[in-house]
Amino acid sequence: MNTRMTQLCASQRQRSRGVSLIEALLALVVMSMGMLAVVGVQATLRSNGDLSRQRAEAVRLAEEGIETWRTFTSVTAVAGQVDYTDIVSDGPDIVTPPLANAEYVRTRMVQADAPNGSPPLRTLAVTVQWTDRAGAPQQVQLFSSVARIAPAIADSLSVPPQGTPARQPLGRNKAIPRAAVSGVGNTSEFAPPATAGLPATKLIFNNASALVTCIQEAGVPGCVPDYVGQLVTGYVHVPDAGRAYTLRVDYASGGTNPNAEPAAGPPRAAAWTRSEQCFVAAPVAFGTDLVAEYYCVVRVNASDPKPWGGQLVFGPLAVLAADALDKDAAKLRACRYPGVPADYARITAPLIQQSFKLVSAADGGCPVGMAQHQP
Repeated sequence: MNTRMTQLCASQRQRSRGVSLIEALLALVVMSMGMLAVVGVQATLRSNGDLSRQRAEAVRLAEEGIETWRTFTSVTAVAGQVDYTDIVSDGPDIVTPPLANAEYVRTRMVQADAPNGSPPLRTLAVTVQWTDRAGAPQQVQLFSSVARIAPAIADSLSVPPQGTPARQPLGRNKAIPRAAVSGVGNTSEFAPPATAGLPATKLIFNNASALVTCIQEAGVPGCVPDYVGQLVTGYVHVPDAGRAYTLRVDYASGGTNPNAEPAAGPPRAAAWTRSEQCFVAAPVAFGTDLVAEYYCVVRVNASDPKPWGGQLVFGPLAVLAADALDKDAAKLRACRYPGVPADYARITAPLIQQSFKLVSAADGGCPVGMAQHQP
């Protein structure tokens, strides 16, 4: 019996030879197929990531093409500058950004101003094309529009936000002029427009408060002594450039009258102890009007700034109507836009968007919705 059992065991061992090898081979085949699948997924992920990078670069190039159009400085042709008339179709142009893994072709298309547009608009379309690693053609398109509005007065069309944003553009108070450049420390420097009768000047602003902490006149070292000022700025619409005018601010500030308020109406109250001329830029075309930007700086006590009160005054009297009944076509009448007061009182912060319109006295009054400022 023992012999029989031994023979059966030996026969079974012979039939079992090679089973482990087959199982190992099958396991290797299954693993190989899994690894091939993983390699395919990695190849797909790499291809998709590469295409995403190329697409992001193409979007950047398209946005750059549109923003280049938006940098125009005038609505009329000006030699040596980018103006509204330069917004025309161009391309295709080959663009190869640094470290890019593709060559891009950018085409910019502009649709002419729509008839009877208010304001006139130019429709923009930018197409960026390229070929990916697989040889497939790819493209992105962006669309936008640019209005025929003078950049100098673009800010007058915006509505200021409620409250103070936590983070101001360029880290500056919104009242600081856009053309100001960074100064020493937490300051900005701005050169107001050249104005007849006034020396070339540079204003130094505190970035947080927009307080004018220093005024520097050309050829004069240092700051004007004891100088701290609040800015008042806006626009003046004029019917033509043939009649010269001036703008000044009469005001009282500090001393025994910290909350100075002017008496209503002419003649000027004795409380107005100071008068400063404003810097007025040359007017630029805007529709049927000419528009000039102005900057006034109201001086306050440097050691202890107090609120101020006063009024913006146009002159000289020779170019202004004598009274409401004066309809001399050679004279002007000053009108205030809505929201601009006749008299300022208890002012402690910069004033922006304080805009006026000068009209011919022959018109008899101010446009609908505007208040008469002078006479």
